[in-house]
Amino acid sequence: LAQRVYRLAIPLREAYGEEIRRKVLYVEMVIDHLRREIVAYLRRLSCRPLSPLLSRDLFVYTAIADDIERMSDHMVGLVDLSRTKALGQIGFSRAAEEELEEIERLVGLNLDDAVTLVCSPAGGQARRADVTRREEEIDVAVRQARDRHLVRFHEGLCRAEAGPVFLEMLIHLERISDHCQNIADYMGELEGRP
Repeated sequence: LAQRVYRLAIPLREAYGEEIRRKVLYVEMVIDHLRREIVAYLRRLSCRPLSPLLSRDLFVYTAIADDIERMSDHMVGLVDLSRTKALGQIGFSRAAEEELEEIERLVGLNLDDAVTLVCSPAGGQARRADVTRREEEIDVAVRQARDRHLVRFHEGLCRAEAGPVFLEMLIHLERISDHCQNIADYMGELEGRP
């Protein structure tokens, strides 16, 4: 579901549509509900006698459910910013668009790998390494995009109202990737158990 929300949310930056926004909000509501149900189930399990290993697994599954839900919250944030951009007729410079496209691509790859790790965790060491490598690339790319935006702003190449929207989009993308990294790390804990 998180992949679906991401795939719906990202194109809205360039071609906003209210009907797609409604779909995103609906799927995000489903994700919220599923998280509540999963956590309630795990809470009931935690009331039973569990080995230390199973207790740790319970924690990991709860954390993964939280990361997926928080990720979807950031995707809704991207949709809301796309709406602000469209309604305010706020344009980004070509350089800003290219920076966002590359970061969105890397985040999408991390999301795909996180989903694959959850669905088939065995042998995920290489995939986890890819997520970590891309997460570092995303952190650098976001920092560079922020710095370049400031230069463009001071040179008068972008409008003042574009800055906050652009910077908030960067923050949401970076945080989605952070949650992908968390999921990869948690799946590594599950795979590495005795």
